[in-house]
Amino acid sequence: MNQHGFLKIYLTRSKRILAHIACFTAVTNILMLVPSIYMLQIYDRVLSSGNTFTLWMLTILMISLIFLIGGLEYIRQIVLLYLGSGLDKETAPRVYSAVFQQKLTGSSQAQVNALDDLSTLRQFITGQAPAAFFDLPWFPIYLIVLYSFHPLLGHFALCSAAILVLFAYLNEKLAANYMEKAMLVGMAANYQFQTQLQHVESAHALGIRKNLQARWLGFQESFIESFVGGSKRTTAFTHMSKSLRMIVQSGVLGLGAWLVIEGQITAGMMIAASILLGRVLAPVDQLIMAWKQWISARHAYARLNDLLSGTELKKTKIALPAPTGALTVSGLVSAPPGVNVATLRGISFALQPGDILAVSGDSGSGKSTLARVLLNIWPAAQGKIYLDKSEIKHWDQQELSQYLGYVSQDSELFSGSIRANISRMADDNDEAVIKAAQEARAHELIMSLPQGYETILGENGRGLSGGQKQKIALARACYLQPKIIILDEPDTSLDKQALAELKQILQSWSKQQVTIILISHDTDLISIANKSLALKQGMQTFFGDNPSFKKTTRSLSTSYPSASNISISFKHTLPKEQANG
Repeated sequence: MNQHGFLKIYLTRSKRILAHIACFTAVTNILMLVPSIYMLQIYDRVLSSGNTFTLWMLTILMISLIFLIGGLEYIRQIVLLYLGSGLDKETAPRVYSAVFQQKLTGSSQAQVNALDDLSTLRQFITGQAPAAFFDLPWFPIYLIVLYSFHPLLGHFALCSAAILVLFAYLNEKLAANYMEKAMLVGMAANYQFQTQLQHVESAHALGIRKNLQARWLGFQESFIESFVGGSKRTTAFTHMSKSLRMIVQSGVLGLGAWLVIEGQITAGMMIAASILLGRVLAPVDQLIMAWKQWISARHAYARLNDLLSGTELKKTKIALPAPTGALTVSGLVSAPPGVNVATLRGISFALQPGDILAVSGDSGSGKSTLARVLLNIWPAAQGKIYLDKSEIKHWDQQELSQYLGYVSQDSELFSGSIRANISRMADDNDEAVIKAAQEARAHELIMSLPQGYETILGENGRGLSGGQKQKIALARACYLQPKIIILDEPDTSLDKQALAELKQILQSWSKQQVTIILISHDTDLISIANKSLALKQGMQTFFGDNPSFKKTTRSLSTSYPSASNISISFKHTLPKEQANG
């Protein structure tokens, strides 16, 4: 589905609902003439005749119809409520996925406040502003009725509405830039604050809280300056509009009284004209009052539309057979998203189920980049990656993930229970959760905690030590017995006993025909690997059996060419389509 103009697409599909709203609005606005007609009849018929029966009948009819108006407006607002909620339910998953995808690819345009924008749009649709838009087409009807009373009354109402609209337009022109800047700077200030809170312990220990606060205050002061500048102008026009509104409401009575004195209209018409003028100006008043909401909603919609139209929809891919764990990499070239210099060049190797591959190299040699590419987090610029005989790019990511396990350098955990973390937030297979914890030697640790598997973790596993987090991450990695497990520096937070346990765990997985890719500098840990891959400055310097690697770092496996012998269309930069992509 085309994502451009997502709101227009949604409203087009909802035109039947919009038609119902229009019908309710039509009936409501026709009935809005009731108070004017009632006053006209009271002044021109009841008072002159003194007939109390007519007065009672007119009053009962008027009360009944006003109750009907209230009921219809309630129904209209409920329909708008469901319309806004429906937009949220339909669009929220796409917005979440789009932000997730942009963040994953390292895009500088990732909009972390996109869900707030969606909330702003939903609140606008479910508020009073849309009702004012539906009421606006009835403006000419009330105006015609006023003209039927007397042309001067119609001219007066038309000029009053025009002046109010002019005020609203000037308000928009003079305050919009300030308010837009305030909104953007406010979002930046909030993001800066949230980011700083993620590193509060380091900030406290290093004594940089005041420096961080000063950086945040810079954003905050800019926000306040723009907000005050825009609000001053908006407030001025708002109060001018209110004053004008009071003058107009009183002025129509003065004009009506003069026309009554001149004998051109009746007293009933004078009172009815005052009520009708209120109906003429009501949509204009509502739109002016909702002007800030309209501006906020318009900007929120523009940002959401840019976000969704700039994110490619993932096509559903065919479900492939479960892999055995054989992994083949041929001529791999890759770089982090947004970087046009390749950090991996000419990587080639092959693993069979049960192999343990030790990946070694200096810092910055491309080890973590290789892990991300193999996990399909980052794309390959050139070369191919096969899982069994299928290229990894042909796999649906959700389907592929169940066959992959991953332990990152800092053992990232999510806020939630330990059970939810191990089950990858599925929370529906307790037996598999316990089995994974036992395989990772984490079961006893978890049971020693006050709430066991239901222990709630803070952000990124707050409350656990580094070694404890590592064990939970290992349990998550082997949940539901994946075919390939990639571990990035898993020994970082482990003591000797924990390291010995980790070696036993990896050897156990290998015996279960799980392919393991182990990124580590620890010579004792990588000694359990039967295969070895050495990287230097993004180039492959060795791949082969681990025993031969211990003897020499210069001999190469005869099955795989060295990086220098691989034919690549470039040496240092990515292809233009990747660099610009």
